[in-house]
Amino acid sequence: MLEVTGNIWSYLGKADVICVTTNGIIRTDGTAVMGRGIALQAKQKFPDIEKLLASQLKTYGNTPAFLMNGCISPNITQIWSFPTKNHWRDPSDLSLI
Repeated sequence: MLEVTGNIWSYLGKADVICVTTNGIIRTDGTAVMGRGIALQAKQKFPDIEKLLASQLKTYGNTPAFLMNGCISPNITQIWSFPTKNHWRDPSDLSLI
């Protein structure tokens, strides 16, 4: 595994996978809570990602999940959820990580 720093979205089409830190909460409108940090950036970049994450949460629970391909190019970057919290108000939970 190669660890790098910088703007994570500059690696679309260059990295195999980008992980988006998430929590396990679904709103009453059926979308997942993605309100801060990398999750908020993902929501702004990919408007349907909240629905995709909510679907995964309903089916598999709060576990890592494939959400989408982040770009259509010769090098496709997958976007995965990486749960760090059960509820957005909670501190990160090492048992999830």
